[in-house]
Amino acid sequence: MALLTTLKTKTAEKHLALEAQMDITRHFKTRDDYRHLLERFYTLYAPLEARLAEAVDWQQAGFDFDDRRKTPWLVEDLAHLGAEPQEGLDLAECQTLPQVSGLANAIGCLYVLEGSTLGGQVISRLLQQHLPITLENGGRFFAGYGAKTLPNWRLFGEWAEACSTRDPAIEPLAAAAAQSTFDTFARWFHQPHSSCPTL
Repeated sequence: MALLTTLKTKTAEKHLALEAQMDITRHFKTRDDYRHLLERFYTLYAPLEARLAEAVDWQQAGFDFDDRRKTPWLVEDLAHLGAEPQEGLDLAECQTLPQVSGLANAIGCLYVLEGSTLGGQVISRLLQQHLPITLENGGRFFAGYGAKTLPNWRLFGEWAEACSTRDPAIEPLAAAAAQSTFDTFARWFHQPHSSCPTL
């Protein structure tokens, strides 16, 4: 798929830099470390997914965005780790989000969020090597779509490719949005947070 290949190429450097910055397994030392990590994800995903929901008429676009939301997984995991729902909602959310003002921007942002579920399969296995965390007791977010992860990624790619084929202007805008989304993750996971350690 030409669009996904372009997005991968355009974001490769930022993707690798973010992985190195996060060094994800160092947050698997204790349950508290892991909970702080999920809080950081929650405070970025919640406002970002809310913005995405408003950016596009998803039914008209032919993509089931509600089925792809990850925030409910994070709420579920945090509850298993002892965080009350109201506490989760009180965490300071990320305010500096990527621009998501239309279909092209949304595709670029979703490329990052949907792509993260692929890496989540590896992270899920690493998590279980460090902590007694499974899908049922706090590992839902990283488990992603489980056995459906790769098929769902392919469905996203086919849909995005079809959109880009209909409108070639989508590709450069989606690439810019994907880069901006990686930049947002890098900033948010670097700065201090009232409830999370500096990452």
